Amino acid sequence: MVVGIGGFLRRLPRFVHTARQRHILITVTLVVLMLIFITSTFPPRTSLWTTTLSQSVTAPPPKTLPELQLLNLAQSPNTTTAASRFCEDRFGPSYLYNLQDNAIQYCSQEPESHSRLTCFHTKRRNPIQTDSFCIAQGASLDTSRSQYTLGDCTLRRPVREELQRGLIPYTAIRGYWYDTGPRNVFSQFFTTFETASRPLLALRAFLPFTNTQTVFTILVKREGEGNLWHCLMEIWSLTESLDVLRLTTDPQTAQPFFHAPTDVPNAQVVILDEHPDGPYFDLWTMLAGRPPVRLKEALKSGRFKQGTMLAASPGTKHKVIVPLAGAANPIWENDWVDRACEDAALLKLFGRRVLNHVGVRAFDAPTEEASSTLSLVQVQARQPRKIRVTYIVRKESRRVLYFDALLSSARLAFPDVEARLVDFASLPFAEQVRIVHQETDVLVGVHGAGLTHTMFLHGDWVERGGGKAVVEIQPDIMDYKGFHNMARMLGHGYFMAKAHSMSRDDLEEERVSLSAKERRGGARQEENDETFGGPEDLDFSAQREAHTHEDGHLHKRLDWHFVDVKINETWFLEVIGEAVAYVKGWRESEGLN
Repeated sequence: MVVGIGGFLRRLPRFVHTARQRHILITVTLVVLMLIFITSTFPPRTSLWTTTLSQSVTAPPPKTLPELQLLNLAQSPNTTTAASRFCEDRFGPSYLYNLQDNAIQYCSQEPESHSRLTCFHTKRRNPIQTDSFCIAQGASLDTSRSQYTLGDCTLRRPVREELQRGLIPYTAIRGYWYDTGPRNVFSQFFTTFETASRPLLALRAFLPFTNTQTVFTILVKREGEGNLWHCLMEIWSLTESLDVLRLTTDPQTAQPFFHAPTDVPNAQVVILDEHPDGPYFDLWTMLAGRPPVRLKEALKSGRFKQGTMLAASPGTKHKVIVPLAGAANPIWENDWVDRACEDAALLKLFGRRVLNHVGVRAFDAPTEEASSTLSLVQVQARQPRKIRVTYIVRKESRRVLYFDALLSSARLAFPDVEARLVDFASLPFAEQVRIVHQETDVLVGVHGAGLTHTMFLHGDWVERGGGKAVVEIQPDIMDYKGFHNMARMLGHGYFMAKAHSMSRDDLEEERVSLSAKERRGGARQEENDETFGGPEDLDFSAQREAHTHEDGHLHKRLDWHFVDVKINETWFLEVIGEAVAYVKGWRESEGLN
């Protein structure tokens, strides 16, 4: 190709008659060569997408989420009392509307500026702290820095009217633990907001391969990968962020910032952390149509593989979404306080989304044909059957000591109950959800992430609730209310028993004591009677003081994250009996027995 061009230049005198014409022709030729070089430098558009991107639709945002209407959850409950307003503002559609109403544009609107940074704020989780999420429109990926940039965005401060409304400066956006949240994402993965090189941007606008499709890039920095509670809080916060964008009008287009389902195939989560995928990784695609991709791995490869949306093409338009942090989820803020919330539309919506995503329960409204099948299932459900109790097995910390003996006693005490032990850590997440939703009437476990499955217990949210029950065995060194609140919000019964906390030091002391008793010929049952004492045998304040004076490491001995627990057999049977009786009573009231 170079030889041909050289020959063409040598023969120029045959086609031109003046030096001026020759200079003009050479200049034009060099410009064409530069364009050819630039187009060969960037991958063609067809190499960036594995499916055709959906086109935008011209339609205003919906007044409420169609999913809430489908589940009959769109209408706010009676909020005449302060308590009911509190619940609706945090766990109902009002939470989304509050974020929607508190949006601010941080880019000053300069002529020919195409970049915008819109952030949404709320104090509904905590009245003295502001939670935020943002969408940066017109962003691009600077591969040399591994960062995104808004090339022509000059940040502005809120005006007085915005400050009076409670809106905050961009610099006041919060970060959260484990180095997560919008503040940390922007500081680590965005360059400073300065004017970019306009000649290059202008040149790229005329390139034939320029991609005018909008790409929704969702930047996520996770707390970790293995804890169900933490992961679901983060994914739930993402879905709520996208829901707000679906409900909010973009002033420049008069359309939603994010339209579902049209924009879903154009959206992809970009993982910024280095944690392993973990068992819940696929859930990030619930409202983002493409598989998650890791920024670091894509950049390290030197090229952008098919199926990713990390487009190196200069014509690609990114709408970068930095969602609410998992720790910003209102249900997490209130998990140490007893809330009298009898309803939580957003909790129910998220649970159904997960059930639908993993294939356990379809989200769509049933057709006439499906309705007849559903009626058959309901008829079958009315046939007498055993109540199914699922015990969550823990094999590391917070194990129930002597659990085999407790389970044997429970089986003798409740012969009409079907008991099942499940180690959730050994099962795929979809199977965990299926067992809880389809095969569990009473969910039993020591306090921990496994009880997050409470949100998947089957329930149709009728006036009398879902008719299932949750039993939480809680270490006596904590006073947690989160699973109680969640069960109440879903209409299920909740029952709790305190258990004696046993650190490793305590276990070693007991092992030595047991060995000494066995050597003395003491009966094992006698030992059990002593170690399974009632509340009067557990002077916890005295124990706390003794531990502090003896070794000075109270935090190590009494940290509930790492203790095992020991529960009195009588207490255990009582709490299981209460939960079983609750389910039986609900069945009888509904004519299901």
